[in-house]
Amino acid sequence: MKKLWLFPMIFFILLLLAGILRWEKGPIQNQGDFQVAHIKDYWTGQSWVLLFGGFEDFQNETNSEPYPLYSGEWIPHLRSEELREQMELILASEENQAQWRKLEENIKELEEVKSSTREGHDLYLELIEKNNFKNKTSSTEELSAAHQAWNKADQAIYEYTLELNSFYTNLKTEMLQNYKIEAKKRERIASLIWLGLLIIFFIFALHYFVMEIKRWKRVNETYEIVEYVTKNNRFTQGK
Repeated sequence: MKKLWLFPMIFFILLLLAGILRWEKGPIQNQGDFQVAHIKDYWTGQSWVLLFGGFEDFQNETNSEPYPLYSGEWIPHLRSEELREQMELILASEENQAQWRKLEENIKELEEVKSSTREGHDLYLELIEKNNFKNKTSSTEELSAAHQAWNKADQAIYEYTLELNSFYTNLKTEMLQNYKIEAKKRERIASLIWLGLLIIFFIFALHYFVMEIKRWKRVNETYEIVEYVTKNNRFTQGK
């Protein structure tokens, strides 16, 4: 017998083993109320972090909203080098570069304002400490104006810095969300390909196995017919 069903069955078994050995289970860490499990997908090369647990403490006992709870939340792990490369690609776009440069230029201009008014600002603070503002003069008014300009520039720098950090954080959050979507897509595609190959090889193995069973039955039936005819011929010749 040819046993053609053996070849697809061997591939079917190998695919099953590949599915079993697909994931590398790493250490499990306890982080406060959370447990963090590290795993790696050998097929896609993607490392994942699985999050379990949640916060049990409530700031407000009357709060009806459930506390943050995770049960196997999948979070793709990015090495610092990969994260930096991804952020550089995002910041390299013309729109993001223009907004980033605008914020940096605004901060730089305000730093120049602070630098030009620093001397007057410092003198104004010294006069405040010495309580020498009983008689206002043009000089003291200039120092007061420099002090106000310095404070205004300092506050604006603080706000622009927050906006710059928020801009970077929003881009990073959006990048991580998109990266997670793409990573899950790659993982699902690999799983679907694996499942499709399993089905195909199983169908081929079953098809060839059924064909072989039928062929074996035909051989047996032919053998029985030949044996029956042979016996009949011998019986006829004996008469």
